[in-house]
Amino acid sequence: MVQTVRHAILLTEIDFGVTCGVRTEDEQKLLVDAGSSWTMNSKHRVQKDGFSHAVDVVAYFANQASWEMKHYAMIAEAMLRAGDEAGLELTWGAVWDTPLRQLDLYDGLENDIDEYVARFKAKNGRKPRLDGPHFETRGLV
Repeated sequence: MVQTVRHAILLTEIDFGVTCGVRTEDEQKLLVDAGSSWTMNSKHRVQKDGFSHAVDVVAYFANQASWEMKHYAMIAEAMLRAGDEAGLELTWGAVWDTPLRQLDLYDGLENDIDEYVARFKAKNGRKPRLDGPHFETRGLV
C-alpha cells in the first residue's frame, strides 16, 4: 500500500499527503469512541499479513487542505492506476461496496455515489458515511 500511495502522488495533478496509515488498537478505540470511525475492525489496524491495508489522505489545492470530492476523485484516479500497476484491488471510501476499478471516475462518479447511497439506505435505513480521503486494499487482483 505504501508503494501504491507513493506512486499515486506522481500520477496526479492534485497534491496530497497521508494523514493516517497504521493505527494501534488504542488509537482505533479512541476514534470509535469519538465517532470518527465506526469499527474496531479497521483495515488501518495491522492485518494477519503484518501490514495495514488502509490509508487516509488529505488533498491540497492552492496550498490549502481541501475536502472537496472532486479533488479526491482525482486522487482516486491516481490510486486506481497505481493500484493496478501493483496488482492491488482497491476500494474507495466514497463508494464502499464497489471496487475502485468499477467506478466511473470521469463522467459518472456522482451517479455511482448516488447509487451507493441509495443501496446503503435501502439496506440499512440510513445514509452511509462517505469517506473520500480513505482508500483500502481488498487484496491482490
